[in-house]
Amino acid sequence: MGPAEADIRSAASEKWKVLKLLVFAVLICEVSAWTYHYGNSLMTWEKAREWCEINYTNMVFIRNKIENKHLNETMPGGRPYYWIGIKKVNHTWIWVESQKPVPEDVKNWAPEEPTKRKIELCVELYINRPKDSGMWNNEQCDKPKMPLCYQVSCRNSTCHHGECIEAIGNYTCECWPGFHGNNCEHAISCVDLQKPANGKISCTDKYGEFQFKSLCNFSCDEGYKLNGTSTVFCQKTGEWSEPTPTCLVVSCIDLQIPANGNISCTNEYGESQYKSLCNFSCDEGYKLNGTRSVFCQKTGEWSDSTPTCLAVSCKDLQIPANVKINCPEDYGKSQYKSFCNFSCDEGYELNGTRSVYCQKEGEWSESTPRCSVVSCIDLQIPANGNISCTDEYGKSQYKSLCNFSCDEGYELNGTRSVFCQKTGEWSDSTPTCLAWNGSFGKQKQVAIISSVSGTVGLFLSGIPFVYLLSYLRKKKKENSHILKTNKEPANTFENPAFEDTEMNSLDL
Repeated sequence: MGPAEADIRSAASEKWKVLKLLVFAVLICEVSAWTYHYGNSLMTWEKAREWCEINYTNMVFIRNKIENKHLNETMPGGRPYYWIGIKKVNHTWIWVESQKPVPEDVKNWAPEEPTKRKIELCVELYINRPKDSGMWNNEQCDKPKMPLCYQVSCRNSTCHHGECIEAIGNYTCECWPGFHGNNCEHAISCVDLQKPANGKISCTDKYGEFQFKSLCNFSCDEGYKLNGTSTVFCQKTGEWSEPTPTCLVVSCIDLQIPANGNISCTNEYGESQYKSLCNFSCDEGYKLNGTRSVFCQKTGEWSDSTPTCLAVSCKDLQIPANVKINCPEDYGKSQYKSFCNFSCDEGYELNGTRSVYCQKEGEWSESTPRCSVVSCIDLQIPANGNISCTDEYGKSQYKSLCNFSCDEGYELNGTRSVFCQKTGEWSDSTPTCLAWNGSFGKQKQVAIISSVSGTVGLFLSGIPFVYLLSYLRKKKKENSHILKTNKEPANTFENPAFEDTEMNSLDL
């Protein structure tokens, strides 16, 4: 074969290659799930990626070695080779579509590749190359090569809640957490929740009742409180985030019985629980300081504070004038069972009770007594006499002092003065006033004595007369003070002749 023929054949061969390339450019290498496409123009890696995104889905990024082999067997080979969607970013080879690192078991580098040259950051795929066919080579991103694209068969509705994973000849739906089904159309279900006894449940469901992301809130009836969480949600595992809570009746703290008191409760739901009603009382002699009744509220608090029992107190006694009081403090001043004794100052007497005591009602058993000044009976003015009194406290009362005197011609027979004693008695008897005449009194006395002497002499002639005279002289001496005391000079006169006769008649 001559040179000319060789040139013709060479030219024909090149034309055939170009024609073959053009034919493949319009061909689509298709499988049932995922189709591959390549362009008929040479372009940089960035332009190739842009062209794939505009016309198809994206650059091929090869997910496994089976896909790698399929492309090597399907795509037309020879230079130039094809850009694929793998690039080095921050020292890591990644799938640019998902920004995920390329797994080690997927990498299919040609021998001595990838090189460590900093400018070789993009990846080309060798197709039908005599050496290293179907393997990868890192290359400068601005080199012209053909784009290799893919078109997904999945649509937005293909995998409802998942990612469509396309493989050669097929695709699968990789469901997001919380979903299942061939097309990820079903949400994971959790077991049906039951409302707790004495409680309520309210749920919001995003995908269906009691399914993934269902959110349920619990609450309790009045007087009950949650034992557990108030909110649960259905997790991607099909389990609720927390156990279902229960509703427990509200409890109040136990009440303490007040000192010197008692407590009585009625419990609708249980001791010291919601609606428990407790009444307080005090022992005899004590009274409540605070409320008489409390009840356990829905908040878990008693409606009021626990009362106390205080000893009953009577009002302090007011002490009247001249009253003395003595109160032993065995039970406390003016408190229940306290007692007080009363007495009076000298010259006074009680008008009322002698003792009082504080009763359980807080009242004294009697009114406070009073002390009245002692009174003596009113004095009678003696006949033919007078009385003159000085009264410190009142007429005929304690310490009243009364002086007696007689009218002219009369003389006192008895004490001159009396006073009212603390006993209510006068210090002496009331005196009398006797008439007085000196001459007549003496004559009468002598006549009596003479008559007695004569009479006695007649009847006692057998008794020695000397003894009789002795007896009469003695009587004369005993009566002599009657004749000579308390004489008023203005009213008294004596008759010497009569006095001599008296004395002569006695000096027998």
